[in-house]
Amino acid sequence: MTVIDRHRYVRSGRRTFFLTILLLFCQTPTLIVSAAVPAQSGGDGDGPADGLADGLKSDALESDSEQLLIRTKSGDLIPVDQILGPGYSGLAGELLERVREQRSIPDVHIADLEIAGTIQSDVVHIQADLKIQVNRKQEWVTVPIAFSDLHITGFSHESAASDAEQVPDMSESTQKRWHLYGAGLHTIHLKMIGKSRPQSPTGHSLNLNLPRATQSHAAFTFESPVEIQRLSTEAVSRPGRTPVGVTSIEFWGLEPAFGMSWIEVVTQVIRKPVVQIQNNRMKLDLTTIPVTLSGTQTLQISVSSISQFRMQFPPGFELLELIVRNQAGVSVLDEYRETKNQNGQEVEVILPAPTEGLLTVTYDLQLTNRLFPQDIQVRLPVLPDANIQSGDLDILIPQGLLVKQTEVEGAQRRRVSNETDGSIAATAFRMRSADSSITLHVEEIEAHYAVSPEMVFRPDEANVLLKARFPVNVLRGSLLDLNLKWPGYTGSEWKILPGTTQLVTEKSRIPLSPEFTTDDTDYFRLTFPERQSGQFFVEFEAFAPLTAIRTNTNPMICPQVASRSNEAVVITTIESDDYSLQPIDAQTSRPLASAPYRTSAATTQQEPSDSQTWILDSQDTEFWFDITSQAASVTAEMIVGLAREESGIGVHQEIDFSIDHRDISSILLDVPDGIQPIVHVAGEEQPLRATIESSTSRSYRLPTARRGLLRLLVDYLVPVTGTNVGKPLPLDLHLVVPQPQSCELLRSEVGADISSGIRVSGDSGWRPVYSESFESAWQKQGRTDVVPVEIRLAAPLNDYSLPELIFSKTTLAGNEAITRTQAVFARYPESFSFWLPSDVAPRQVLVNSVPVEKLARVFDEYPATGGVRWSIIFRDDVEGSDPGSISQGIGNTAADDHPTACVVEIVTNQDAAAESNLLSDLSIRRPQFGDTDSIMLGVWFFESNDAVRVVGQGEADQSFPRSHLSGFPLSLGVNETLEIDALLSACSEPVRAQGKVGIDTWLHGSQSRPDVFFVSGSSSALEIKLLPRMSLLLLTAIVCLVTFIPGLFLPRNLLFVPLVIVIAAAPALFLYMPQWSVVLLPYAVTGLLTGSTAVFFHRISTDRGMRFSTKPRPGDALTVFGMSGFLGGSSVADKSDLVIPGVPDRSGAGIR
Repeated sequence: MTVIDRHRYVRSGRRTFFLTILLLFCQTPTLIVSAAVPAQSGGDGDGPADGLADGLKSDALESDSEQLLIRTKSGDLIPVDQILGPGYSGLAGELLERVREQRSIPDVHIADLEIAGTIQSDVVHIQADLKIQVNRKQEWVTVPIAFSDLHITGFSHESAASDAEQVPDMSESTQKRWHLYGAGLHTIHLKMIGKSRPQSPTGHSLNLNLPRATQSHAAFTFESPVEIQRLSTEAVSRPGRTPVGVTSIEFWGLEPAFGMSWIEVVTQVIRKPVVQIQNNRMKLDLTTIPVTLSGTQTLQISVSSISQFRMQFPPGFELLELIVRNQAGVSVLDEYRETKNQNGQEVEVILPAPTEGLLTVTYDLQLTNRLFPQDIQVRLPVLPDANIQSGDLDILIPQGLLVKQTEVEGAQRRRVSNETDGSIAATAFRMRSADSSITLHVEEIEAHYAVSPEMVFRPDEANVLLKARFPVNVLRGSLLDLNLKWPGYTGSEWKILPGTTQLVTEKSRIPLSPEFTTDDTDYFRLTFPERQSGQFFVEFEAFAPLTAIRTNTNPMICPQVASRSNEAVVITTIESDDYSLQPIDAQTSRPLASAPYRTSAATTQQEPSDSQTWILDSQDTEFWFDITSQAASVTAEMIVGLAREESGIGVHQEIDFSIDHRDISSILLDVPDGIQPIVHVAGEEQPLRATIESSTSRSYRLPTARRGLLRLLVDYLVPVTGTNVGKPLPLDLHLVVPQPQSCELLRSEVGADISSGIRVSGDSGWRPVYSESFESAWQKQGRTDVVPVEIRLAAPLNDYSLPELIFSKTTLAGNEAITRTQAVFARYPESFSFWLPSDVAPRQVLVNSVPVEKLARVFDEYPATGGVRWSIIFRDDVEGSDPGSISQGIGNTAADDHPTACVVEIVTNQDAAAESNLLSDLSIRRPQFGDTDSIMLGVWFFESNDAVRVVGQGEADQSFPRSHLSGFPLSLGVNETLEIDALLSACSEPVRAQGKVGIDTWLHGSQSRPDVFFVSGSSSALEIKLLPRMSLLLLTAIVCLVTFIPGLFLPRNLLFVPLVIVIAAAPALFLYMPQWSVVLLPYAVTGLLTGSTAVFFHRISTDRGMRFSTKPRPGDALTVFGMSGFLGGSSVADKSDLVIPGVPDRSGAGIR
């Protein structure tokens, strides 16, 4: 059945849906009339309409055939055929069938796929033509094209649709997609290239990922004859065979996973193979023991294949490993035969089958003589059948060897191609031919090194484990091995653990094997795989039974380097869950000296709190261990936060457990009766599941066994009942605490906000403490499960906790800015808070001119300013002798004596030292009430002396009275009064009256006129710029000078042009920058008028302008002060001394 819902319908059936609804409306009056008659008769609702609806509903539910239903307002489903009547019974089914047919048509499909491919050896060139039918109009469709293993070299698109568009998408490497637009047939032509996969020396396979198409055809042409091995089973194929082999093949009905394989037909032509060496690289590594010579040769075999070849290696080396691989990376080495002669070692390499193409030969040689000094001759591995043989040789030289180049034949030095370690020197040569050789004389350098032994001891249930670590710093030369001795190792209980001896460098950890001497097993040698220089570590682990170490009858001596004596040793002991160790000097029977740091060997094993470091003055000193059994312990500290809720007190507990020397999987807590706590592990959201052990004890299972530090979060609600509003209500608050048998509670801290009205009784052993988490806090040592608190049940909060109007006045006095802020509340608030930055503190707080004697200062997380929050609470029982009072103010009963608004005045001061004598930035801070989203009105007055002018910045809207444009300090203008009255009109009547009085007092109470800024009441800062009068006079002087100098040279008819331009630009500048213009324009205009007046009087005082000679005189030249004669005499002594050909004589002319 299909339901017509008025909220949902399919896009393709909109017209059908609307036609059906129209037909339903035609039948609606009949249904309405038939249902209205019983209603008028006053029946009980079981009329014909209800019967009709019930009958239709039952028929719809009992029918098994698919129908079109309509949902009524009551939620019933009624078949549309029955509503329309007998004449339209088949219309709904026909419309439904037409909608299904429209939705069954796909949006896009690939109609034809044509592939033409050419296979050249292992390279495949494919041209694919895809014909794609798009049925969706004016929408984009996405077509997956596949061909994931091929790379596109070119493509094109064509379509008969007028609005056809296409966008290829190659963002995914595994699949190519095409975005098409426009209904109709789209044709995409693709040119692609790929590679076939080699399966044998002459076999290949091709696997393609193809899109599924209605019609598909593929034709492949082979460059050389092949034999087909495997074809796709579903596709129909027809190979084109010749007497030599298959040269082409066709396929029809391609499946998405298409594949075939073939073997090339090799023509038997007997020709001599041509062997060329394309790449030949060698590396002589003198850091290894013994010296190794490794290299790689790339051979190109052409013309014909080879089944074997010979190689001649340099003398003095023996072959360790030889690998031959083909172009695909597959090993093709069958075996090789070695033959030694006077020229070195000759190797015959045998391949399993004749091979042609690229072969990569990798070899490793080692020097037979390991002793130094000696001469080492290096040659290229020679192939007698190769044409041209050359290569590159890299030589790595460690710090411990002295290498001299004694003879070089047919080689030249080159740059080192690969970067090496800083402690290894490297050089490189270019070997030009097979006869090239290099002879090196190698000697050892005596090694100088320093060792700082570190010993780490850790006990377990039955043994004591030792980790001996020897940090070695090679200062000169290099080390091939390290000789260690352990005095008394032969007859002691200590045993070195196999596989734990290691060489640790910055890059790797290399296992070593200790070599004990036959004469004395207390000495053993550690041989390194290569020469070591710089810094490295040698470490091993050993163990001894705990029973043998517990007594002092068998003292021990630390392992040490054989060539070092009387060196200090750092000993670290790590506690376990079973025992702790303390080293005792065997001679003095006293503990060793403790060290204030931890060794590098101990940092990787245990936490810092479980280890201790000791200093042994000499590594030959005997010592023994004092072993103490460990006792498991669980301690806890608890922080309790209290908050007022509607139905009681909300309790949030943080219990920090310290678990030592064991793992615990559950926590036992004592829970008071009637409390249902929710327990979480800190950092996890899932609460812990409780198991009831008894009426007051519950067990909470942890997700995993824990040790060390564990924090539990416990939240629950304690109901409180009481009706004595405003009076203290005593209450014994029972807490959720750990059971004393399983945990020792060391300390408890309880805190609450001042505004909550919750305090702890002072005579119960709880003492007040400072807390960074709470406004007020109390602490008690030892275990406690009951907190005696007093709760003040406050009246319901009113809507007067925030002020309606805030206005401030800042007075600049020297280097200090004093700000008085008045906050006007519509009625007395029960409590209020304000915030200040940490560097600004309130000097005085007055409530209706009554000073507040004490403030409660608490640190609060306030990201807007990062400052300090100050709280004030109005209390009814304020008494000076009350020791528990942390804040003091005026009680609520004072509201009866002051029915008007409440005015809170806060006086603050801050540093306002000028940054510069010309221009300074100043940020004035005032108290902030509420958050930045609170809607409050505000005015800010700034009063300073006449020597400073103020310009507002940021969001501050500075008022500009008409009398302000003159630039002189006059009385308050009419404009400011109108703006302030408009601001106060938005406040309530009590706030408006109080604000009017305070603002008028501040405006007219001083002789100087303050600057007025209109800011938001929630704004806590006023950003301004201070301009001293000296800066403004300097501006006047600069404008006067800039006006005067050009005016001397301008003609009279252009003299007033700059003046007119400046006068016309002044109003535009005022509109664009009003705050700066009001301050700067009066002084700029003064300078402009002064300069213009000076130019005018200079013009009328003389009939000529500035005079200078019209002809240069002998010796005149250009100087830094201008041309010679400028500002000189008005005439020339002899005007005929110098005549310039071609220049007319204008000596009598002047310049104005």
